[in-house]
Amino acid sequence: SPVMLRARALLAVADVRSAQTTTSLLADLKQKTSPLGQWSRQRDTVHDLYDIFRLAKNSADYKNCLHAVNNFYNFGVDFNHWDFTSRLLALQMRTGSPAEAIALVESYRGWLGFPPESQLIISLLNHCLADGDLQSGRRVLAGMRQAWQIPPAKLGAAYGLYLTSAIHQSEQSVLANLDDVLAIYKDSLAVGVELPSAVHLSLLQALLVQNEEARSTENHDLAQKRLEAASAVASRLLEEAPKHGMPLGYRACCLLCWLHWRSGVSFSGYWSAVIGQTAEDIAETCRENVHCSLGSRGAWRVPGQFVEALRGTPDGAAPRLLSV
Repeated sequence: SPVMLRARALLAVADVRSAQTTTSLLADLKQKTSPLGQWSRQRDTVHDLYDIFRLAKNSADYKNCLHAVNNFYNFGVDFNHWDFTSRLLALQMRTGSPAEAIALVESYRGWLGFPPESQLIISLLNHCLADGDLQSGRRVLAGMRQAWQIPPAKLGAAYGLYLTSAIHQSEQSVLANLDDVLAIYKDSLAVGVELPSAVHLSLLQALLVQNEEARSTENHDLAQKRLEAASAVASRLLEEAPKHGMPLGYRACCLLCWLHWRSGVSFSGYWSAVIGQTAEDIAETCRENVHCSLGSRGAWRVPGQFVEALRGTPDGAAPRLLSV
């Protein structure tokens, strides 16, 4: 019957495809491009490369794919297909070629017309950061930032991912390393990116912790520098947070109390009434906002540096934070 004939034809095609490898497809391509081959610009397009890309699984397959790309390039095939850069990046990531994937994100503009899809770039960024490689992560972020086709709304996830990882690493390292984080943070503002509140809060906490450490070593210049940066972060937090429609909660309240106590910076509206003025007010506000986290495992806790700093105040208000 016609149905059976069609089924047998489909099975035959499937058997042929299952027997194909990147090596066999590359050999067929070389045969086409030989002096006696039957190359056709109308028939043989960039889409034919995708068949080889789909079969690639390891570094040897990746080399075969590059040979195929080179053959197509030599025959003047147009690579400005909107999906080609994304497929090439996915190929590099799948075959274990992260260094070449990073180089593609940085330099695709030299020979390709479209950037990779933003989600693929973010996956590559996440891979770099998971390995603790901030330098490579910064290269990926810079390449994504320079792609004018990617709108700021899609850059937010990349900036947030990088900053979260960089802040975490800076907490395990020396004070000066946070300067690089601040540079990226300021750059996100320059390109019009709105960051999640959690990123602002993590950076604000890191700055306040380092301010306390600088004060303890009498490094007054660094302490003042960290307070100024913390004030700028707090202002941006309060400006952007309402746009996400999420309340800031007890963590923000405690950190803003801490900043207000150390710098005297004033907040308008709601936060002016909440924070209070004296150390006793601050301790009471924190006590009311963190009592639910002090007894639970894994929740955010009041930073120890804040508690220790308050403990040294004349009124002894800080112990109230620990007596909940």
